[in-house]
Amino acid sequence: MRRTPHRGEGKFTIFGKLILMFLVVITPLYTLGLLINARGEESVRAEIANSLESRVQFYMNALETEIERMVQLEREYIFDKDLQRLAFAMPIMDEYERTQRIISVGGKLKVIKSSSAYIRSVKAYLPSYRYAITSDDLTTNLIAEEYEAMVASIGRTEGAVYHWNGRYFINRAYPDATQFDPKRSYILSVELSVPALKASLAGFANYEGSGSALLDANGAWFIGGGSGIDVASSLAALRAGGGEDIGVAGSVRSVEAGDRMYLTAARTSELLQATLVVFIPSHEVLGKLDTYRNWFWILSLVSLFVIFLFSFWMYRLIHRPLSRLVRSFRSVEKRRLELIEDTGNKGEFGYLYRQFNAMVNELKVLIHTVYEQKIRAQSSELKQLQSQINPHFLYNSFFILYRLAKLKDLDSVVRFSQYLGEYFQYITRNAARQVKLEAEVNHVKAYVEIQTVRFSERIQAELEPLPQRFASVAVPRLFLQPLVENAYKYGVESKPKGGAIRISFQEEENKLRVVVEDNGPGMTDEALEALRIRLNASGDDVETTGLVNVHRRLCIMYGEGCGLRLSRSDLGGLRVEASLLRSETDEGIDQVMKSQ
Repeated sequence: MRRTPHRGEGKFTIFGKLILMFLVVITPLYTLGLLINARGEESVRAEIANSLESRVQFYMNALETEIERMVQLEREYIFDKDLQRLAFAMPIMDEYERTQRIISVGGKLKVIKSSSAYIRSVKAYLPSYRYAITSDDLTTNLIAEEYEAMVASIGRTEGAVYHWNGRYFINRAYPDATQFDPKRSYILSVELSVPALKASLAGFANYEGSGSALLDANGAWFIGGGSGIDVASSLAALRAGGGEDIGVAGSVRSVEAGDRMYLTAARTSELLQATLVVFIPSHEVLGKLDTYRNWFWILSLVSLFVIFLFSFWMYRLIHRPLSRLVRSFRSVEKRRLELIEDTGNKGEFGYLYRQFNAMVNELKVLIHTVYEQKIRAQSSELKQLQSQINPHFLYNSFFILYRLAKLKDLDSVVRFSQYLGEYFQYITRNAARQVKLEAEVNHVKAYVEIQTVRFSERIQAELEPLPQRFASVAVPRLFLQPLVENAYKYGVESKPKGGAIRISFQEEENKLRVVVEDNGPGMTDEALEALRIRLNASGDDVETTGLVNVHRRLCIMYGEGCGLRLSRSDLGGLRVEASLLRSETDEGIDQVMKSQ
């Protein structure tokens, strides 16, 4: 008698086939992903190590360059005739000659000091007369204890840093160490700026718990900077975990200190007789790799569970509820936002139905807010573009003020300081994206006055009165100054005399044209056309500074019909025309300004 097989006996069910199918597809991809992840992790670790080592090498090379320049300057000025005469012939000088030579030596010491940000002061010790000349106070009495410390450094390697009483020096004696007489010779000493060195070293400590230090070859001193840590304690812990050779130059290493792992790198300078050591907690730079690895395994387990669950769902009869859901989606595609009626389904499809209905309701809300989102996006881009503007003329403003003060032109100093103060007040008083046109024009007036002081009679600027009905028009902040600055810099700045800039306003119903033109050499037809093309170009890869920046800001605020237009001026140079729009009522404008 033939046996009837039980249900499911002797056959591979659909559920099993679905699981097998997904495993066959996923396994090769999973294996490939695992290999790529491992290779990527090794590559990232290598790149981080190379980057750290390169930074250490770059900093040490830069520091050696600075020290070599100091040594070279000491080597040159140690034989200065004024310094030698003060050192050996001061008693036979009259008061005038002695004063002039002290001033001359002091000026040269200031030159050495200003040659590097790492120099705190420069001093020449004249022990014969218990006298010292400094880069700060010109003359001072010789401090015996300090001079004896400087004498103790004579004979060290040229460029080596000498530590005394928390201060760091690079010294040179005349004559050299073999003929040096502490009572008759003299010493030229450069004192290093510890705050500057610490600030520079702190640039490596941009991770929490990281630090860097410049160590003496003999362990007598160190200068360090860290991020919220005690560098001395950290170095001691690292030496305990990695041995006393932690400061020996070599490849990047991992060292355990306490319960933490650190990446360390070091480089030794024969010139400074010192070693630069940098240490960074491993989890700060490699922590994300460990996190990614954990997430990878979690994702693997979740993937297996999803495969099993999804296979089970597919095994069940889902054609009817799925068809209903598909029809609802097609209605949404045709812009008919219709809800699915509640069928009382408490399972997965009931959840999908409820989520679908929630999505439809959300879409209805989003349709009403899409224009607000567009305005916000434009506002964000406007703020980004505005933040790029940095006034170019400010680099020279303080030098002008210095020159006026040196000439004792007090009236010009007062007037120039007032204009400069108004200028700074405008650009720093708030973060508003929009201002009234009247305020922008007043800011340009202050800018023009500053440039008038700078260029004296070489350049004349004419600023026409602003039409009163456009005074309250909302405009992008700092849009007009770049146009005037462009006229100065590229138009008339190079003219020896006769330079002219004109700023005028042309009304046209609800539109105002602000025109800036100059009598500079102008531009060739090709250059002018190329600049016009740049103004009309779009995309994130377009340079957004200067005229292009202003043009995009105006277009964002007023629309594509506004912005800048370039042409040749009747004065002979470039003519830049900015088109602005006036709102229907001044009340609406004031409301916009208050909202800022």
